[in-house]
Amino acid sequence: MISKFIEKRMQKMLDEWYTAIGKRKMDDAAALKEEIDQNLPKLKRNTKLWMRYQLFLARHQLLYENQDGLDSLFHDLYEQEEKMDDELKYYLHFFSGLYEMVKTAPKHAVNGFKKAEQHLHAIQNSFEAADFYYQTAGAYYLMKSPPLSIQYVEKALNIYLHQFGYVKKVISCKLLLAVNYIDQERYDEAEQLFKEIIKKTQQLNDDNLLCHAYYNLGFLKATEKKDHEALLYFKKVLKNQEFETNSPVSYLHCVYESVRALFKTEKISEGKAVLQKGKELSEKVNIQTIQLKLKTLEALYTSAEDPYDTLLEYVLELEKIEAWVDLEVLLEDITEYYKKKDDFEKAAFFILRG
Repeated sequence: MISKFIEKRMQKMLDEWYTAIGKRKMDDAAALKEEIDQNLPKLKRNTKLWMRYQLFLARHQLLYENQDGLDSLFHDLYEQEEKMDDELKYYLHFFSGLYEMVKTAPKHAVNGFKKAEQHLHAIQNSFEAADFYYQTAGAYYLMKSPPLSIQYVEKALNIYLHQFGYVKKVISCKLLLAVNYIDQERYDEAEQLFKEIIKKTQQLNDDNLLCHAYYNLGFLKATEKKDHEALLYFKKVLKNQEFETNSPVSYLHCVYESVRALFKTEKISEGKAVLQKGKELSEKVNIQTIQLKLKTLEALYTSAEDPYDTLLEYVLELEKIEAWVDLEVLLEDITEYYKKKDDFEKAAFFILRG
């Protein structure tokens, strides 16, 4: 047990830490965590505060897309779920959903977010609700459900637009809105929005957010089959070492798209170099989906002989982990490869798997 005074003080520190995490103030979040960690013996003597600390620790790691030890941490937290009030249950399911997003498993993320939404009433904070709506919108985007994604991101945007000090959150929402426009083939609207975002983000001097904007504009160009233009934006991201360190999963997505664009524009040696870096980084951060996608590109574009058996193996593995969105694009590339070889039987086989 600890005194009521210490309990209130520790709760205030934990909430300040979580606010810094939510606003992506990484230096403030790191400093607060360091201060809080000096009080761990006190926290461990209060069950509710200790669970709160563990939950916010998971969220802190997810800010850096760091998965180390999270399987074990979430396992321990789920074993304590019966002791949690609605607020802590909300955090548990919301953060586990975010963890699934880092692992590029949006279907599982949505399941977590749906459970969290059942406890959202316990969070008396409109900004927390806005973050929840934004993250849910992201999961639905990855599941190729633009109407649902736009519905949730507009809820978040309406909250952020009416409050001072949330410019970066507004930009993040607009980025998500723009990538949904890509899925809806509203390419001109998406490009206009991306360019507005880039201009605003440059003024804010936020390299992390700017890299996300450049990546997504490159993704738009790749979707439009303008791979040379796409590479101009991807390369701006690839040379940013801070983004690679602080957002390794997002950086890896850019690596994958860059490799694909490089091979498609017949820049084979450069593609192989970026591919090797991607394979090393994907093993380090342990993202199975991206590992398989990179191996698929490697087999497709660098094999001296017909890569049919290898491609089939990777496609089946991606099907097992339900990476349907990723498969959709890869199967198009594989189909195009066999069409160019005049092997229409294999082309038909792969396109039918989509």
